[in-house]
Amino acid sequence: MPKLIKSQDPDALAADMIAEFIQQKPDAVLGLATGSTPIGIYKKLIEKNLDFSRVRTFNLDEYVGLAQSHPQSYYHFMQENLFKHTNIKKENINFLNGLASDIQKETARYEDLMRQTPIDIQLLGIGTNGHIAFNEQKTQRAEKQFSPNRRQRTTQDSSHPVKNSPKKPSQWAFSPSWPPNKSY
Repeated sequence: MPKLIKSQDPDALAADMIAEFIQQKPDAVLGLATGSTPIGIYKKLIEKNLDFSRVRTFNLDEYVGLAQSHPQSYYHFMQENLFKHTNIKKENINFLNGLASDIQKETARYEDLMRQTPIDIQLLGIGTNGHIAFNEQKTQRAEKQFSPNRRQRTTQDSSHPVKNSPKKPSQWAFSPSWPPNKSY
């Protein structure tokens, strides 16, 4: 039976729980989120100076048409907010390829990889309209894999400002279907 835990500092509580898990299972597989929700958690994890050398990660979404180096890509977001501050190995970081020529194939590849490497802990942010990653409520599976940010609220929730960037991020993004570890 799940239990509800109240905390005056939920970022510290979540970071403590993740850190304890990594210490118990150094090859933990973490599902990570982007956006404003996890930033405080990532800061607390960095402060703990954990050994991430065997940790593997999966992120839930990426913008279509953005290279990993683009300042508005979610890969770049994760580099800035967590990865570059730890000793995680690049080969242990799993991400959708925003430059993939076939989005359906890329999403299927990523979902297969996630099924082969089950996630131990999934950190989620839930958008103000209830979206998780770019999966909007009441969408069909095919729509979830490759969908524009149809709802303005999701677009606002998922934008993150980038200094000196004249361009807005792509209106197209993709996410694996949720939950990723179940067969369809």
